Amino acid sequence: MPFTMTSELRRRLEEKSHLMPGCDFGWYNSESMTNSSRLWPIWEVKSSKSALDADIIYELCVAEEDTQRILEEKGHCFGCDEGCLPPLSIVLYARLALTSDDGLSMSCAALRDAWGPYEAKTKQEWITCVTDFDTDYDPETKTIPASCPDHFSSAMVNFDYDETGVVSYTSSIFATYSDDDTLEDMFDDVDKYADGSGGVTGVYDTQEEDFVDLYADGALTSDMALAMASAVIVAIAIMVHTRSPFITLIGLVQIILSFPLSFFVYSLILGLEFFPFLNFLGMFVIFGLGADDVFVAMDKWKNARLDHPNSSTEDIAAMALPDAASAMFLTTITTAVAFFATAICPVAPVKMFAIFCGLLVLLDYFLNVLLVFPALCMYDIAIQEKGDQVSCCIHFDHWCNLCCRKNGGDNDSEAGSVTSSQREDGAKRNGDRLHDSNNDAVGNGEDEDENISLIRRALLGLFYILKRGKWPIFVLSMVALVVTAIFAAKLDLPTSSDVRVLGDDVEFEQAYVWRQKLLYDQLDRAEGSVAYIIWGVKPADTGNHDNPDEWTQVVLDESFDPATQESQQHLLDICSSTFAQDFADPIGSNYTCSFSGLNQWLVDESSAASPSQIYQDNCAGADKLPMPSDSFHGCMTAWAREVEDLNVMSRNGRVTIFLIPFNSRVRYDDHYDKLDDEWKLIDDWMKEQNKEHASEGTDKAFFSSADFWWYDTNG
Repeated sequence: MPFTMTSELRRRLEEKSHLMPGCDFGWYNSESMTNSSRLWPIWEVKSSKSALDADIIYELCVAEEDTQRILEEKGHCFGCDEGCLPPLSIVLYARLALTSDDGLSMSCAALRDAWGPYEAKTKQEWITCVTDFDTDYDPETKTIPASCPDHFSSAMVNFDYDETGVVSYTSSIFATYSDDDTLEDMFDDVDKYADGSGGVTGVYDTQEEDFVDLYADGALTSDMALAMASAVIVAIAIMVHTRSPFITLIGLVQIILSFPLSFFVYSLILGLEFFPFLNFLGMFVIFGLGADDVFVAMDKWKNARLDHPNSSTEDIAAMALPDAASAMFLTTITTAVAFFATAICPVAPVKMFAIFCGLLVLLDYFLNVLLVFPALCMYDIAIQEKGDQVSCCIHFDHWCNLCCRKNGGDNDSEAGSVTSSQREDGAKRNGDRLHDSNNDAVGNGEDEDENISLIRRALLGLFYILKRGKWPIFVLSMVALVVTAIFAAKLDLPTSSDVRVLGDDVEFEQAYVWRQKLLYDQLDRAEGSVAYIIWGVKPADTGNHDNPDEWTQVVLDESFDPATQESQQHLLDICSSTFAQDFADPIGSNYTCSFSGLNQWLVDESSAASPSQIYQDNCAGADKLPMPSDSFHGCMTAWAREVEDLNVMSRNGRVTIFLIPFNSRVRYDDHYDKLDDEWKLIDDWMKEQNKEHASEGTDKAFFSSADFWWYDTNG
């Protein structure tokens, strides 16, 4: 708990209850204060000042009152018949620390003026308190050291205060509702909340980081808008290149249809159920690749028509489309194979993204052949049948002018109409393609340039530049490859498994970073997590590896036999030896390992004047462990059922699974090296136990923890 309601403090609050009538001060000492999402801003004190300075307390007080006013107006807080409880903070501490009766009702200015005499004493008390936290704090009992003042909270001070003597980070816990509607409303109002002034800066979030999630959801919506913008840009690019609204429309339809068609194959044919949001990024990929396929098909058709101006549409299709299909197939299959190869990654979201994008690429090619190729035939037929009728064509060669021309006019060759001079140029161009590469195609033949589009001239120019500089470019590429390989080899693994999605400049990410400076957060981390030593189960994963939502089923270890005399003794011994290790602490003050509990129960029952009926019916008069093997299963099963010990699981009257839970010192968001060291320490001890101490039937124990799943993924 971040706050202890002692009898003395309760008495003082009751004496001052007339200052805040109808307020439930017990909330400050309830688990719901920290177990539910509360508005919990973190404050950073600027320069070398401390939050215990009177001026800083004044600024915090003003900021809290401004924020509290908004919360009360919106009905987002609770705790009093009229208004809300004041937030748990240094300001509340100062009000309660004053010996005068009106501390709770003082204005911020009056509190500042009255705080001076208490500052030095409070500083010394807090240093002693935080020092005792470092040496005496028990994560199991979570008891605040006796040296701490009654109304002190670990959420009020940074964890290194005993070293620096400066409260550089502190926080305020507002008594706010934790339902989804209130959290969304507070997120919308976060810009209205006071964030301090000259001496202190505040950032807002809840301790559960609800605002991070809401912000990320909003960012995803914005990203979808960007996806639409990219679609518009692609549409413009296709229009510029093809100069045909019809081909542009068909190209966009081809790209858009590839997504639902890929989803059909992904879900119904391949039977993949897990569809991560990452898959939607495939839209960005396929818009670029789909537009490229349209460009290739259109260019192949234009070149065939220019080279064979008198041929029929069928002949042009016979020449251009197979050539376009083969060119697109090479790029398509290369890209698809690259995506499918990534599917070897065992991380489900990455694997599913690779498969889905591979399908997008393949099916976009399929749709291009089915839709764009026939559209090009229709486009060519329409152009050839226009004759001398006026046709509206969009030209981008000259300042992107929209103009209407007669068929056969200047520059119409790109739209499909062909003049006699262009026929000659087509033959000339066939010969020019055989020129020596040293001839500058862009500089030679100005007449030819007039019939080559701007895009083609740019690409030809780039081609000859790259060709002339191919060896310098090759050398630079090799140097870049070596440099990047060296830097890649120096990359470190993520130091924490805690996934962060926001930048450091976002307020809610700052709240996360600053919260880690608080003593409260460090104590919370010190509590570690629950791990288990397990017998009777194989470390198997039978779940669907492609769907994280589908968990594994238990695979029993049929060789586990706890009934033999040797097995009972080993399991009884390991109950005590486990908690003698540095890496393991009991999960609670009342916890007793199952075999130790059964052993003590047998001792008590065997010496009792009137043993329980369960003991008489199942335990054959055993007075301790080990007991006779033939009565072990019935005795332990009946005892576990009687005391509701969930760490002993039986099947058909036989003890099948046995667990020893313990508090581990590490959590999933600890530094990777710390997790790695702890894993190796426990693993080495388990191997020693199985090899040197365990009997046959109990030598396949292993340990596991949800926190080590994260470690395994990182490693």
